[in-house]
Amino acid sequence: MHRQPLLGAAVLFLVLAAAPAAATDDLAFYPCLTPAQASFVQTELGRGEPPARDPAQPGSGWDYAVVDLDNDGVSEVAIRPSAACEGPRCGVAVFTRINGRWVEILNVSDRALSVARQIRRGYRDILSDRGTWRWSGRAYALVN
Repeated sequence: MHRQPLLGAAVLFLVLAAAPAAATDDLAFYPCLTPAQASFVQTELGRGEPPARDPAQPGSGWDYAVVDLDNDGVSEVAIRPSAACEGPRCGVAVFTRINGRWVEILNVSDRALSVARQIRRGYRDILSDRGTWRWSGRAYALVN
């Protein structure tokens, strides 16, 4: 006769345990503080000097984030200028390594991005203020 409350508690536990966690992960950006990090951004990714740099702030003027977008165990790299600025070099650029070279697969002016946990067409979707960016097979394209 006291099984009803136990059954109700068990069902509630199963529903809560099965509820999905957040469906996205925010990209966490960190300043490039070492000469090696700055050299990587400037040389390997071909970005040169950042468009604006606050001399009072530590680092090279670039921020970076790493994320495995295609679930292959190798991280893709996202970079953005540390300082707020305008223009084509002031958004977030995302690079992946293809055939030994770093290739830009997304360049978006939104500075805050999140990444979907679900994989579609081999890569995770990237969400920005403008909408969802989905992998097309060669690069990301805005789908809405």
